Amino acid sequence: MGPTSFTDVERDALNGLLGLYERERTMYAEVLELTRNQVVSVRAGKDLEDIRGIFERKRRMLDMIANMETGFEEAKAVWERLRYAPEDELTRRIKDCLRQLGATIEEVLNLEAETDRLFMAVAEAV
Repeated sequence: MGPTSFTDVERDALNGLLGLYERERTMYAEVLELTRNQVVSVRAGKDLEDIRGIFERKRRMLDMIANMETGFEEAKAVWERLRYAPEDELTRRIKDCLRQLGATIEEVLNLEAETDRLFMAVAEAV
């Protein structure tokens, strides 16, 4: 497939979206690290206040991520329209970033499920 020719407006929108997704990927990596710490803390039987602090830091990170997405509706619409167009370097970078972002989010969700199981085991033991 040959490179796709996007309009300047489309290319600007896609570059902006790539920047957003790259920032989100960095932030979700931090959420993942916090979630790993959360699992370790629960397994170690750390004080609930310590675990609550981790939850709070994660919530703030997730709120920041959600707020970052504000204003990117048009760029997302451009991506929805063009994501199946023949790939060029920009669209490959967006797809790669989204794959990495998705894998990180999936790992966070798996660790959250593990945390839930650990909390349930603690609750049953009480």
